[in-house]
Amino acid sequence: MSRLRSQRSRSRFPALRLLLAAAAAGSAALVAAAPAAAQDGQDGQGGLQPPTPNPPLHAPSNATATAVGIGLLILIVGANGIPSKRGHQD
Repeated sequence: MSRLRSQRSRSRFPALRLLLAAAAAGSAALVAAAPAAAQDGQDGQGGLQPPTPNPPLHAPSNATATAVGIGLLILIVGANGIPSKRGHQD
């Protein structure tokens, strides 16, 4: 009985399954490569150039960010230091 079950579970078309797997892998590679192949370069140079990083236009300075961080820390510690009005009613 187990021989029949093992023979039925095997694929009857292993070559077809292999062909379909290869076709799926090939089409996935083509789909991923198509946007890169469609780029023609910048300014008509014909080649791909790496992007040039630009700093943000209105980025806060390090001193401003540090001052804001310290101010928020003082506010948080101060708010936690305020005693509750519940007292010993727990």
